[in-house]
Amino acid sequence: CHAVALLEILVVYCEEHLTMDLHETLPLLVKALVKTDQEDDDGGNDGVNGQSLRERLLQILELMGRYIDPNVYLPLLLPRITGKDEGEIKRANYTVAFHVMQKGSRGCRLVSHFVTVLRALSSDSCLGAFVGTRIIVECLRALNSFLGHVRKGDGGTDQGVLMAHYRTTGRLTDLNLMLVSCKESLHEVLSLYDDVDWHGSHGMDIVQLVAKALTLLE
Repeated sequence: CHAVALLEILVVYCEEHLTMDLHETLPLLVKALVKTDQEDDDGGNDGVNGQSLRERLLQILELMGRYIDPNVYLPLLLPRITGKDEGEIKRANYTVAFHVMQKGSRGCRLVSHFVTVLRALSSDSCLGAFVGTRIIVECLRALNSFLGHVRKGDGGTDQGVLMAHYRTTGRLTDLNLMLVSCKESLHEVLSLYDDVDWHGSHGMDIVQLVAKALTLLE
């Protein structure tokens, strides 16, 4: 607990230096998230002052998202979210890390990454038929948060997204095609999990998350 409190202080007072060695710091934070995830399951993650260690770590990651440009943290997170070499629990926690870090970032800083993030989180690696339900749930939660965050910010219109993408990559893209592809992926997930009696609470969560995502994509 004291180490987490010290880490939070360091993040606040060393904001200009957070990008240094982030490629080493971020995996360590996710490793800590995985540990607290397992402790939550075992009932051994009590924390202090009504907050679990996991909640405090998530607060720190959101704070880091406020200070670190998405250009820096997205290349570190997205490959681990979509990568099949990582275990399900680790991939799920990398997705959670992305979820809270993008919440800390200003929406206008994320607009240029809209296509990249949408393509990653709606890919077969994240929403495919052979992906574990934990990953699907976390990816849908992150996708919904990202869509809501970017769409309501400056430049979150379709035209704004296209212009930001072009300025960043120098490439034109068919956003409508990307949106259609994402919706198709979501409908495929819906067709797999629409039998709530079979899939239980996970199925209910997934159906509700998909419905919200489809609304946000309109």
